[in-house]
Amino acid sequence: MALNWSIERCNDFETLKSDSEWFKTETLIWSTMIIGINTITEKNVDEFYNRIKLIEMGSGALARTKEGDYQFTKEDITRRIGLATNASSMTLAQFNKHLLSLMNRKLASV
Repeated sequence: MALNWSIERCNDFETLKSDSEWFKTETLIWSTMIIGINTITEKNVDEFYNRIKLIEMGSGALARTKEGDYQFTKEDITRRIGLATNASSMTLAQFNKHLLSLMNRKLASV
């Protein structure tokens, strides 16, 4: 299934497509599949951020630029309230199980 997405409901969505912001927007779009939250809302922005940070803590930066690894900030996520995809959702318990599985796979490859 293709990943469909929209940022039209984000404030200033045109800026989020600019050269300086697109890598963040695109990475967060694809990250919705990893973290199991398919829409960023005012209600779940903290949980979205926390899940991104947990993935980064376990796997390293999700985005890379010419300058190096990029770690997402709370502001990056908040600016993208309204971003939506058709990724599958996961409860916190499902996400934690998924995260543990990712960590175990990483340990097995060391």
